[in-house]
Amino acid sequence: MSSSPAARPNKIHLTQGDYVADVVVGQGDHPTYYYVLQRNGSADVLELERYDTLEHAREAAERALERWSENGELHERAS
Repeated sequence: MSSSPAARPNKIHLTQGDYVADVVVGQGDHPTYYYVLQRNGSADVLELERYDTLEHAREAAERALERWSENGELHERAS
């Protein structure tokens, strides 16, 4: 009997205030996770970081949104 790896989302989209952060999975044998922080509607990348786990990338993205955003509520959409 073989087991296949658990499915993981291709992207997690977080928003807070005027900022968005996408947590994405890099391709390869050993998955790498990135978060990209941008101002909503802008192509400029404000922050880009790499992590070895989805959890660490997501936590870092949430902290970045808190730093950049004034008071706002965090929203998530997974795809």
